[in-house]
Parts: sequence; C-alpha cells; structure tokens
Amino acid sequence: MDQELERRRFPSHAQLAWPTLVVMKRLGRPVTNQEAVALVAGEVRLSPEQVRITRGRRGSRTLLDYRLAWSRTLLKGIGAIENLGPCLWKVTPVGESIQESDIKAATDAMLRKLNERRKAARPEE
Repeated sequence: MDQELERRRFPSHAQLAWPTLVVMKRLGRPVTNQEAVALVAGEVRLSPEQVRITRGRRGSRTLLDYRLAWSRTLLKGIGAIENLGPCLWKVTPVGESIQESDIKAATDAMLRKLNERRKAARPEE
C-alpha cells in the first residue's frame, strides 16, 4: 500500500466530524479519544491498513487519531460536544439536535473566515 496516496485519499477532519458525532450519540455516554478512533473507523468502514496509516514518516500518531482530534475541535467549536477532562468528550444538547448539514455549514463558515483573515494579513502586491 502506498501510504502517501492513502493519506491523500483519507477523509478530512471535516468529513469525519459527522461520523464522530453519530457514534458518540449512539454510545450515549462520554467517549474517550481511544474509543472514538475505534468507533469512527468502524462507522466509516476504514480498513485495518487505513487505521494504521501514520501521520508522517517519523510520527507514531495515526492519521485517523490526528484527524479525529481536529474533528473534535470542530465539533467543540460549534457547541456539539464538550470536553469533560483529558481525552473525554460528551455530546451537548446542541449536538443532540444538530444535523450533518449544520456541521457542513459551520465548517464552510469557519473556512471563509480563515481565508478572509489570511487575505487581510497579506498586503496585495
């Protein structure tokens, strides 16, 4: 397996946000980071090989773990989940009622704001 090619095809953190919320809601209790990795991998049907892809050539952290960390950051940013302590997350009332389209809209809005800030920080040439 060409890991570089697989990294490029791997779901983004934004694409993993909805499956992350789905498995957390289904479990119905706070979820650890480690549980989330296993549950989301099953939800999106990642192969064992895909689950083992590391983030970088020298890193030991998996790409799935890294992207799920950003998914949780996204979900926390829109109020869908809250951090109860180290590596422990809970779905909020907002998260219970949020739809996949809401996550997409929030992601798009965040990206627009980020791009606007980047443009403002760079003077036109």
